[in-house]
This record gives sequence, C-alpha cells and structure tokens, in this order.
Amino acid sequence: MEKKKIVSLFVIGMLSLSVMGGASSSMMSKGKTDFVQRSKEQLNDGKIHVAHTEEKAKKLGIETDGKEQITLEKEIHETEVDQEAKQLGIPTEGKDVGALSEEIYETKVKKEAANLGIIIDNTSIVDLINQINIIKINDEADKLGVSTKGKEIEEIATEIYGTKVKEEAKQLGISQKGKGIEDLAQEVYEGKIQDEAKELHIDLYGKDIYQVLREINEQKVIQIADEIGIDSTNTNIQQLTEKIKKEQPEKGKELVFLPMVQTDADAFYSYLTN
Repeated sequence: MEKKKIVSLFVIGMLSLSVMGGASSSMMSKGKTDFVQRSKEQLNDGKIHVAHTEEKAKKLGIETDGKEQITLEKEIHETEVDQEAKQLGIPTEGKDVGALSEEIYETKVKKEAANLGIIIDNTSIVDLINQINIIKINDEADKLGVSTKGKEIEEIATEIYGTKVKEEAKQLGISQKGKGIEDLAQEVYEGKIQDEAKELHIDLYGKDIYQVLREINEQKVIQIADEIGIDSTNTNIQQLTEKIKKEQPEKGKELVFLPMVQTDADAFYSYLTN
C-alpha cells in the first residue's frame, strides 16, 4: 500500500488549512480518487458529461440554450450554493457566491463542533476542524478495534481506511489476494454500484458506471418521495429533492448513494465541501 498517497485524505484538518476554498485538488490523495475519476473519463469524450450538465441545469430552472459548458457549470454552482445557504438559514440577499460559500462552510463546521461538545467561542474555524477530525478519527478507531496507542493521527486514519476497505470487500465477496488498498477500493466502489443497481432493478447493460450511479440516485429520490407521501407527478428530480429536504430534512442524507469507502472523517469533509 502506498501510504503517502492515501494518508492526506484522512487528515482533513490539515487539508482544511486552505479553509474557505476547501482543499485544492492537488492536495487530495490520488489513491482514493483515481477510481472515481477514471469512471468519469470514460464518458464518450465528455459528451455524456455535457448532457448531464445540461440536464442538471434544466432541473435547477437554468436556461441552457446557447450557453457554453463552463457557463452552465458556473450557474449550477451558484444556484446550488444559494439553495444550500437558504436550507441552513443563511440570508442570501446581496451576497456573492464566494461570501455565501464561506458562510456555509463556517456554519457547517460550527454546527458539527457544537454537536460534539466542542467549545466554539474564540476558536478559529481551522482549530474547530482539527478538533472535530481528531474526535472522529479516534472514535471510529475505537469502533473498528484499531489501536491508537503510540500512533500519530495520520497513521490511525490510514489504518481505519484500510480496515474499512477490507471489510467492505469481504462483504461483497471480492478477493483481496495480491491487491493493494487502492485497487481493492476501486473494486468495492464498482461492486457497490452494481449491487445497488440490481437492488433497484436498474439495467446495467451498455452503461458506464457513472451513468448507473446517476440512475441510482434519481431512483432513490423518487422512492423517498413516495415513502413520505410527496406527489411526484409532473415534478422533476431536482424539485422532488428540494421538497424532501424542506418537508423532512432528516431524509436528506438518504437522497445520495455514496459508493466510495468513507471513514467518518472523510464523510465530514465531503459534507463540508459537497
């Protein structure tokens, strides 16, 4: 296992020193992201990705005619930031996307810190993040039986991830013989998508793994809407998603299927920077 490649993802406090912008892609560990990126690079020279962007823009009520890909992605980002700010109770009037992103980030960190009993007053965001991650890493190590004695936090985090990858591979019936953690994690990622698709009766034939993942997430939104009695007639996926989040916020975490292996610290980082 190439330890240096995967260690950085776990020390989210360190990654978050570039706080308001989140961690740059160059700081991210290639080991845990390559297998996701590879599936996205198989999208017919980007044509499927372009179609997906246009579809997403339309679901958000964004006009797509005559707009370049980069313009649509910018407008999608701005719209999603505005929506998330409103969900968190942050006033949006007169604020640009940068200011809103910063407030969203800080609000999420402070809420998580408060949930963990961390003192917020007179504590910087970076310090709060570091304290949150130390608690999450140590707590998860205890749950998984990973020894923390005499180990640096990075080493503990690495062992947690390796343990989770191996556990999930075993559950999926994936052979671990002669495989490094990165290759095993890729197989787990794809295996989880395939199993979930079969569970939801989604046809896999001729589809890229990324397309299948999108269909899974759309199906989950429809299922949850049905479960809680939201009428999905003449309503697109984005509108359904917003209704679910508004009427039953606790269901929000169930709306997205995450096939990658995540530690609790990873999940917190994803939550901060989604």
